[in-house]
Amino acid sequence: MPTDPPRSTAANVVLSDDDAYTAGLTDFITASPTSYHAAAETAARLNAVGFSGADETQPWGPGLPRRGYAMRDGAIIAWVLPERCGERAGFRIVGAHTDSPALKLKPRAAMVRDGTQVLDVEIYGGPLLNSFLDRELGLAGRLVTRDGAVHLVRTGPIARVAQVAPHLDRGVNDSLRLDRQAHLLPLWSLIDDAVAGGGTPVGAPDVSDAFRDSGIVCPVRATRCHLPGVPGGRGDVRNRTGPPPHPRGRAAPPGPPEEKTDRMLPYLVRRIANYVLLLVIATVLAYFLAATQLNPLRLYDPGNTKLNWDGIYATLTSYNINPNDPVMDRFRVWATGVLTHWDWGKTPKGEDVGEIISRRMWVSVRLVFLGSFVGMGLGTALGAWTATKQYSISDRVATFLSLVVISTPVMVLALFLKLGAIEANQLLGGQYFEFVGEGSGVLGRAQHLLLPTISMSLNGIASYSRYQRNLMLDTLGADYVRTARAKGLIKRKAITRHALRTALIPMGTFFAFALTGLFTGAAITETVFTWHGLGEYSITSISTADINGTVAVVAFSGTMTLIGALLSDVLVAVIDPRVRVS
Repeated sequence: MPTDPPRSTAANVVLSDDDAYTAGLTDFITASPTSYHAAAETAARLNAVGFSGADETQPWGPGLPRRGYAMRDGAIIAWVLPERCGERAGFRIVGAHTDSPALKLKPRAAMVRDGTQVLDVEIYGGPLLNSFLDRELGLAGRLVTRDGAVHLVRTGPIARVAQVAPHLDRGVNDSLRLDRQAHLLPLWSLIDDAVAGGGTPVGAPDVSDAFRDSGIVCPVRATRCHLPGVPGGRGDVRNRTGPPPHPRGRAAPPGPPEEKTDRMLPYLVRRIANYVLLLVIATVLAYFLAATQLNPLRLYDPGNTKLNWDGIYATLTSYNINPNDPVMDRFRVWATGVLTHWDWGKTPKGEDVGEIISRRMWVSVRLVFLGSFVGMGLGTALGAWTATKQYSISDRVATFLSLVVISTPVMVLALFLKLGAIEANQLLGGQYFEFVGEGSGVLGRAQHLLLPTISMSLNGIASYSRYQRNLMLDTLGADYVRTARAKGLIKRKAITRHALRTALIPMGTFFAFALTGLFTGAAITETVFTWHGLGEYSITSISTADINGTVAVVAFSGTMTLIGALLSDVLVAVIDPRVRVS
């Protein structure tokens, strides 16, 4: 084996003297706040004992130093070559690495919270988190200037991670739990109104001297720099003379985004035009279907010879519902009446369909829209909340109850509510819950509206919560949510600003199609609670072969559905920035 050259006298002294060895190690650690500093300090000590640096970008050959080293970023390799080194020579390799847990600055580290300027940091390594509390912290790292020169810099103590006093948290000695994204943000300075005008925060340190001591002059005051000053880790130090950081810790946007409000009106006009066309097509198809399948003559006994059939035919013809008349002629008369006089025709009993619709419409609107918005609002909130509590007891209970409600028919739910109201009134000794009719006056109508609204909204709450929960679970695990948390955004804001907003986008579309189902459910609910609305009338019109009434109900239901679709379009356009309204 080749023989290594003898150690230097200084090295022998250090290795044989425990105090000198300890002092040397302490000095090395003090001089090495980062891996870059550690590599540079190692190189300096190697130079002191006769080692020479080698450029790894140049070919290594006979001119390679026998005692040399090569350094790249925060890593260094050193070697000692024997005088004669053949092809079969062996090598002894010793390796080591730095293990320096630290609070590393994020790309946009300047933040303001509660009147103080803090540094947004990320935990590096596996430290004891409480070891950072109430310690004097400085900045250290590597800066690359515009000319390509690399400078190692460090400051003196300028920041501190504050610990809550015991009288503010009596349980601090029992169970200390530190949130990596919220509790380990070093305090840097106080801040006042001067920041809003581009001034320097009160008490903010000027670390220019510390940078200057390291051989580099800070291009601007440290309080005005977005730390770190090297974007991407290897770029230049930009002289940032623009506005200060955003008060909530986000960088101020370069300018106001393009507003959608100016383009919303043409967008709505186009959507309304499309919906009107669809409504016309649906209404026309409904008329031809009703006119060919519903026969008012079936209301009369064909074997009754005492009936004046000529008078019946004449009456049905005057109502434009005689099945013996050509369907195209009837359609022409009906369409002309609707377009010119808003006349929707007559029922087989001679009642005005338009008057019936206008009277019953507001009954259903109060019930359906109130129930739909209550169901959507509470269901969405419940789904989002249970998603954040996945597999907890509350989540399992909410899931069980939702599945029970979804699997229970609307009529059964309405009957259960009605029976429950009867029992509650008997126990309370008064008529506190009304469940028959619509009532009169504001208080009376509200009292009669309570149970039907609950009946209409229960299924919506259950279905919306299940749908919203699944959407939230997908978004909570998305990369952009984890990135927001990693950048320092607290959990509540990350959920509301990012996860919930994204999960609400499909809900807008779901709402439009669910509105039709609410009208179907309204027919049952109105029957159970004796509400004379369009839901009840839709069943009555079909059973009594009321052609014009059936078409009018279809037209109204289609109108409400298209209104829901329009609202969903507006909601999606507002929530989703990807939607173009131009």
